[in-house]
Amino acid sequence: MDITPDSTEFILSNLTERTEYNVTVYAITEEYLHENRCRDVAQLPKKLKPSDWLPNKSLKFQTSGCEPSSQLKILEATTESIQLEWTLAKVYGSTQCIRHLLRWQLEHGGEEHSKELDRNATNATIPGPLPSGLYKISLDSLFSVKINLEDEDDETSRKEIRFTTNASTPVQFHVPAACEKPEIYLTGYTMNTVDLFWNKPNMFDIIDHPEKNNEQLKIHRRLVGYRIDINGRKHNTLDEDNCQCTLTDCQPGEEYKVELIAQTAFQNEYMNNMVIIEQNILLNFEISPFFFLLKDN
Repeated sequence: MDITPDSTEFILSNLTERTEYNVTVYAITEEYLHENRCRDVAQLPKKLKPSDWLPNKSLKFQTSGCEPSSQLKILEATTESIQLEWTLAKVYGSTQCIRHLLRWQLEHGGEEHSKELDRNATNATIPGPLPSGLYKISLDSLFSVKINLEDEDDETSRKEIRFTTNASTPVQFHVPAACEKPEIYLTGYTMNTVDLFWNKPNMFDIIDHPEKNNEQLKIHRRLVGYRIDINGRKHNTLDEDNCQCTLTDCQPGEEYKVELIAQTAFQNEYMNNMVIIEQNILLNFEISPFFFLLKDN
């Protein structure tokens, strides 16, 4: 574009945000016009030929803009806390990131809570205790954007804008699931067999209610069955009514690690899903032609 010889400034309009530009200012001299056999500037081609009679100056710049924090992830959500992380916001040109605001609210009428975060923060923790339910979590990125070319000290030259990234997560109280370990006893052995017996573990617990003061929660477990592993490999499965088994084909002089695993399930008025839990106890022993040796676990 052409500007008058006495101009010392010019405003470029309709530029695109977050875009790099390369601008060159040419001083068209009479000598350059004569050199290119032109009477005036309008006759010059759009692409000017280099010449000693064509002084110029180039500069590169990037227009301002911003990208809000993104990829808000829920790392862990319990009644104790919710752990979050995200990708840091980006700013370009004269735009400034001021701070972040983390907001969370329990759906269906819950009160909204918030906490301010540093502009360079990429993670945060929502503290508990947190009532169970579905939480809506919002991360606001607040930016200061220059809206005119006035001096930076002029407050009217800037305005604050906000972009929001949302996520949601359910929070549930995790009932202490594992039952007590089954007690296992050695009741007999031969050169190649071992007889084992165990007591059925307790299937009932009473714990403090996670959200209601002075109330307790009753946990009723159901025994699903047992699994026996030998030296880290599955050997056999038994139903819930069995409390004994005989290991056969044992080799004298070899050490055996026998693991009895009790498989239980529980469901109560506080948990909607049936959960399968395993609890185990380990027994080490060695058979020899002259003795049976129990090992420390």
